[in-house]
Formats: sequence, C-alpha cells, structure tokens
Amino acid sequence: RLNFGAAHEAQSRGALGRVLAEPDWRSIPDQVRDAQDLGFDVLLSAEVPADPYLPLVLASQVPGRITLATGIAIALARSPVSTAYTAWELQRMSGGRFVLGLGSQVRAHVVRRFAMPWSAPAQRMREYVQVVRACWRTWQTGEPLAYRGEVYQVDLMPPVMHLPPQAHPDIPIQLAAVGEHMLRTAGEVCDGVRLHDFCTRRYIDEVALPNLRKGFERSGRPEAAWRAFEMTGGGMIVTAATEDALRHEMLDLRRRLAFYGSTPAYRAAMDIEGFGEQA
Repeated sequence: RLNFGAAHEAQSRGALGRVLAEPDWRSIPDQVRDAQDLGFDVLLSAEVPADPYLPLVLASQVPGRITLATGIAIALARSPVSTAYTAWELQRMSGGRFVLGLGSQVRAHVVRRFAMPWSAPAQRMREYVQVVRACWRTWQTGEPLAYRGEVYQVDLMPPVMHLPPQAHPDIPIQLAAVGEHMLRTAGEVCDGVRLHDFCTRRYIDEVALPNLRKGFERSGRPEAAWRAFEMTGGGMIVTAATEDALRHEMLDLRRRLAFYGSTPAYRAAMDIEGFGEQA
C-alpha cells in the first residue's frame, strides 16, 4: 500500500520543523504509474490535510489494476448523501477499483474544526454507512429512498437527482475503528476495518478481533463474508537511507507516539499494555 497522504503530511507538519510546501497535484498520475510498476496493490488517499477524494479523481484517470481508496475520509464532517454521490462517481471513474474508507474523527475536530454536530459516534457511523448504501441501491435499482434512523432521515431523491446505474455497483466500505463500539459497528455494516497504527498485537487479539466478530454476528451475514472481511493497519515502521536520517525519523515517530498516547481516544491501547498511567 502506498499513501498519497504521506506526502501531504510531511509537507504540512510545520510544528515538527518541516518546511511547508504546496502539494504537486500534477505528479499524481506519475505516482500511480510508478506504484503499479513497483507492484503495489492499493493506493490510499488520506485526509491529511487535503480533501482525500480530489487526488483519486486524478488517479482514476490512469488505466490499470491498482485499487484506489480513501484512507480515510472523515465521514462526520460530511453528509452521508454527499459521500454517496462522490463515492459512486469515483467507482465509475476508476472502472470499479474504488474502496470507500471512512472514519469518525474525534469530537474536537468534528465540532470545532468542521462545525458539524456530534452524538454517539458509533451509532452515527452505523446509520451513516446505511444511508450511503441506501443511496447506492436507489441509483442502481430505482427503488425509492426511504431511510428512517434515529440520527438520519433521508427520503427525498427525485429522479432528476438520481445518478445513473453502473457496471460495478458493489463498493466496499471500510471503517477506521479504535474503541469497542466502533469496532462492532465496523464488523456489522462494513466490508473491512482500518486499524490505527497505534495498536499492538495484544490489542488486536484481545480487543479488536473479538469486537469485530461480535458486530459481524449481529449483521446476520454468512461466514463466507467474514472470511472476506479485510483488516489493515497496525504498527509503525521507520526507514531511512543513513543513520543520521534514521535518528531524525525516530524522533518524529516518538513525537507521534507521544501525541497518540496523550489522546483519550487511544487510551485503550495504552491500558492493555500497562501504560495507562503514562497516558
């Protein structure tokens, strides 16, 4: 996997002493071709800090086999219907190679950075995914849109607002999940989970897998769907060409670890390894 967002992140982390630079959008087609030539299977476009969908518009115009995915798009900063529109057209542009990766973000970002409402995030994400899929069914089959949840109510889709059906209507959805409730939501309504880099093998075995399985069993899907359920992420790797460069990258990684360790949303990973006090 290669991450478009890594370049944006490296360019924008001024607080870590990096020089801020504008991303070069013109290089994206070449990045896609290079990734395919090197044998990568997936290109992820992250919301760090740019809109994750825009690079994939350019990437989708390069013919090939490589999967194009958001890794992730902040769902709760957008309407689920808006997300459905964007994902449907990216799937068409890419010839069926798109994967919709979603995440909730934390309350401070959703409310104070994006000025959007906040409520129980796992419940909101569950309904969010269901609304997205309901829109896709309406566009593909023509059935009326009539979603009535506790968070979202969507029942207006005039024919003139329909997107046309397409040859590849089944778009996989993967969800970034850390806590038990969000992991269960991922298992219940999604096709895969994006585990955070800030997790350990013990956390995966004792927290992530059991809760994903509980959610999946709640979905009523056949066992074959569980075998196809994709789990990605977890762990951090530092590489560099020289010892000096490696020490610099290690310092950056330590800063990231300190940031994650001080964030309440990631406390479970610290607790399970016995570092709750340090967190």
